Amino acid sequence: MDLNKIHYFFKAAELKNFTRAAHECHIAQTTMSKYISTLEQELHLRLFIRDQKNLMLTSQGQMFYEGMKNISLQYQGLCRQLIKEETRELHIGVATTDYTDFKIIESFEKKISFCFRFLYFF
Repeated sequence: MDLNKIHYFFKAAELKNFTRAAHECHIAQTTMSKYISTLEQELHLRLFIRDQKNLMLTSQGQMFYEGMKNISLQYQGLCRQLIKEETRELHIGVATTDYTDFKIIESFEKKISFCFRFLYFF
């Protein structure tokens, strides 16, 4: 299963139309149909009920949609967390003039005075 192309499945399920979904995903309708067909073959089940005018999720397709939406949200959250962890940014908002009796803040400010002056503007 190509997780990068699951959004094609999401779009088709949401729009209930392969042609419109393909248009919004900037791919050909035949490509959309091929991806959905390949996904159904990999899963060994039908995801959509197709007729000439309508496209509907099967009950298994609905379960797959809901499950993959959860997985997609977890994946996106994990990516954001990993990026945040990688950058290891620390944001401190302290007005040192309000805390003149805290020597540790004064010491910290002296050590990285340039950074603090830079951060004051943001």
